[in-house]
Parts: sequence; C-alpha cells; structure tokens
Amino acid sequence: MNKRPLVDVSEFVLKSNTLNRSQIETDTSSDKDFTCTECAISSKLDRAAKKRSLSRVKYDEKMHRSKSGTYRSSISSPPLSEYHFTTLTEAPRHQFANWQQLVAPFFFVDRDDRLNEKFHATVKTYNLGKLYFASACFEATNYQRTAKHVQESEFDHWHLCLRKKGSGISRCGDRVLHGRAGCLELRSFALPFSKRASATSQASIYISRDNYPGLPDSLDAAVHTPLRGV
Repeated sequence: MNKRPLVDVSEFVLKSNTLNRSQIETDTSSDKDFTCTECAISSKLDRAAKKRSLSRVKYDEKMHRSKSGTYRSSISSPPLSEYHFTTLTEAPRHQFANWQQLVAPFFFVDRDDRLNEKFHATVKTYNLGKLYFASACFEATNYQRTAKHVQESEFDHWHLCLRKKGSGISRCGDRVLHGRAGCLELRSFALPFSKRASATSQASIYISRDNYPGLPDSLDAAVHTPLRGV
C-alpha cells in the first residue's frame, strides 16, 4: 500500500501579535460586491493593504520633533484587514444567484435543492500579510473548478481547510478526498477539481505560492490526500 505524504502544517501558525484590526468599507448597495469570492476577497484585501501601507509609510517617514528637540520616526506594521460578505441581506429569491456571481471567477456552482429559494452563506476574510484567513458557512453546494478557470485566473493559492461542520467529497484527477467535521483538507487552485459538500462551516488559510517559493513540491504532493499533524 502506498504511503500518503505527510505535511507538517505547523509552519502556517499565524503570527498576529503585531497586527491591529481595521475594516475595509464596502458598498453593499451595488452588485459590484458580488464580483469577489472567498478567494477574490483575498486579492481585494491585498490591494487595499498595499495602498494603506504606502500611505502609512509616507506619513511615518515624516520626522516628528519630540519635546527634547530630537527627531524620531517609526514604521508600523500594516493593520489587519477584514472583509465580510453575506447573502442574508438579500431577498431569498436572489440569494443563490448572488452566491453564484460571487464565486463565478473561480468555480461553477450548483445545488441539488433547486426548489428552495433561500441560500444562506456568510464569509469573513482577514488579510494577515502573507496569508489570508477565512471563516465561512454555507448550505449544501456542488462546486467545479475547470481547466478554463485555472487558465483564466491568476489565483493559484493552496487552500488549507479545517472543516468544523458538514461533510464533502472532492476529486482532483484520480485522487478522491472524503472530508468530515474535524478533518484537515488541502487543495490547490492551480489544478482543476470538483467538490460536493453538505451544509458546511469551515476555517481556511489561503497560501500564496509567490510568498512561499520553497513549499510547492511538498504541498503539491499532499493535495487531495489525508493530512495529519498540527
């Protein structure tokens, strides 16, 4: 029997002791809110963080005179950014359509319960600098990330997911992963895959390949395999 590759995920422990929280303002009155996904949110947060960081650096680089007559300057770490999306603010007949539009750049999404107009989904995403953390809950859904999605999207992150509630089956090539509550799952957005999930609550970390050039071999080998280790 072939041994499953093991991944030590302890490298991904988040160092947040120097981060302060601030919130990105969003315009929920426009359909533009739904052009992001749990993944697209990451790109939006990244741009906002860079813009805010540049503004802060320009400000901090201005020398401030202290009472003693000397000059001092401090460069602070960029604050933690948060983005929130929910379908609960929409009329029931629009909820699933808005979710479809939200994830369209990254997935084709469908559901089995088409007779039910309501579709509750909530996502909170945090920009931690080199990592993105997301907390999400959504009703039973079927996802498919096609070769076209991979080709047209620049989002090729790894997705490390801890499922807190629900179950699912995902397929990537000849690999099939059965997930359940308490399981740690790893996927790659650089590859096509499909996923069928029940009502789910999960916590996720999105890891950029550009920020961790030394990890591709070990993480790509572990995609869609059972993970062990904390």
